[in-house]
Amino acid sequence: MKTTSFINLKSLSSLMLAFVLILGSCSKSDEVTVSENTLNVNTESSEDSYHNDADDLANSIASLPDGSITGRSEGVNDTRFCTDTKVTLRKADNENSDTLIIDFGTVGCKDVKGNTRKGKIIVIFNPGKRSYPQFTNTVTFENFFVNGVKVEGTRTIKNVTSTIGEGAPDITFDISLTGGKLTFPDGTTATRTTRHFRQWARGGTALDFSDDQQKILAFYIEVQSTASGSNRKGYTYEMKVTKDIVYKNSCLKDSKIFIPVSGTKTLKVTKDGKSVDITVDYGDGTCDKTVTITTSGKTETVTVSRDDNG
Repeated sequence: MKTTSFINLKSLSSLMLAFVLILGSCSKSDEVTVSENTLNVNTESSEDSYHNDADDLANSIASLPDGSITGRSEGVNDTRFCTDTKVTLRKADNENSDTLIIDFGTVGCKDVKGNTRKGKIIVIFNPGKRSYPQFTNTVTFENFFVNGVKVEGTRTIKNVTSTIGEGAPDITFDISLTGGKLTFPDGTTATRTTRHFRQWARGGTALDFSDDQQKILAFYIEVQSTASGSNRKGYTYEMKVTKDIVYKNSCLKDSKIFIPVSGTKTLKVTKDGKSVDITVDYGDGTCDKTVTITTSGKTETVTVSRDDNG
């Protein structure tokens, strides 16, 4: 029996989503420029979280042995699934891709945090383990909604690590999103295109993930992690990671810190021909709950007050 092994990045998107929800509540009514652009940072991260969520859902299923995948999802240890969520693995052969279909149904599946998903996530992946070089999977959607927001696009994940085994480099994934689109219940839309390089930095202790880190690399070789798109408020944006964004597993485990602890990214936000540059600084590596946002010479330090993903 072939076992398809996926690295569980569930905590990574939880961290991102926590940051999203918290920043959305932080503003100063007498400082319009700062508060508006804090909202733009929130929106850019929020759009990314919808697609990260789909990756995590696929990971939760695909990490199981093939023989236990097809059927209902009672045995899946992930509270985002309902007992009647249907999972199908369509086997090809050893030289062709497999297809994994996760069907939340047309009525919807409500998880323990109150989020409702319906529709299908479709994952096509080549044989082998996710940790192996050249592993690739592609995620698409069929009438997939989260809390009434329709999610569209094609997300491709490829392992670009050169070797495996003792002494091998940390595992790095080239993650791209094309045709990304969110349609909200009021008819407004947001679009997104991304290319990120995400790295699992192993701390060195075998089978102990507490000293590991997840990183969004600023550069892989000479290619920068970037995103671009438009939000539902009519703004367009260009995002660039300028210093590796780091999530520490130890912060998550010991201090319940669900946001990055270091790294920076910049956003260029444009509307009606006017642009503003924003810098987001996640700190110096300390396990804390502060993020610094700078725009037009003004700096605002946001203290995260929540420690879950809503």
